[in-house]
Amino acid sequence: MAGKRTYKILLSDEDKKILHATIHNKKTCKMTIRRCQILLELDENAPKHLTQMQIAKAFGVSKATVSNIVSAYVNGGIPAAWEKIRNQECAKVIWHFTAPKARNKLISLYPKFESTGE
Repeated sequence: MAGKRTYKILLSDEDKKILHATIHNKKTCKMTIRRCQILLELDENAPKHLTQMQIAKAFGVSKATVSNIVSAYVNGGIPAAWEKIRNQECAKVIWHFTAPKARNKLISLYPKFESTGE
């Protein structure tokens, strides 16, 4: 069995600037903001350095998510931790099944009852 890897996150001042600018950009999606906040908390030079488990609990994510962010940052820097390529535009879901289509579908599925006039 492989040994447990321990990574130390030491953010440069430039990295911190980028992360803070990204957090305060109104066009940044929530997932990227959360990842930036987690990276800032993971910084070994942070005043109150938390463990990965404490960070996971504080941000409402799993320990695996925090570990994946750490691993991505160590292997590819901030863009990898953001998963920038995959989530570049924070793509929205395009719903092809709209409310009017849903109504029509439901109408066709349920039987029609005629009133007896009683």
